[in-house]
Amino acid sequence: VNDHPTDPKLYLMLGSVDEIATKCKKKTAKGTGLEDPATVLATYWEALERVKRQVLTCIAVGLKLEATYFVKLHSKNRSALRLLHYPTPPPTGKKGVDNDDNKTNNTEPGGPTIRCKPHSDYGSITLLL
Repeated sequence: VNDHPTDPKLYLMLGSVDEIATKCKKKTAKGTGLEDPATVLATYWEALERVKRQVLTCIAVGLKLEATYFVKLHSKNRSALRLLHYPTPPPTGKKGVDNDDNKTNNTEPGGPTIRCKPHSDYGSITLLL
């Protein structure tokens, strides 16, 4: 798990099922009734890959292309799974960290907390869950 240098969050970036097995070595204690985190994430990864193929198929059909047009273009694994944890922000009306160094939760007195700074995603599609 990584601490982001300019955004108040913790994250883990995964690029394949093999990487899940490598980065998620922590095992669940016996007798808890919980599954191993790597097994859960690998199952989740596979489910998201199926959803990705379905979304790409729907886009192709909607554009009146061959149904597998985009699925074929995405046959190599270039997917990424990013797990994010945003800590609880300070109470409304209190500043987070100094704006000058970009380490802020952008809370103005009486205003909303901005948790995700402007950015661009990469890739063909982004699934936010």
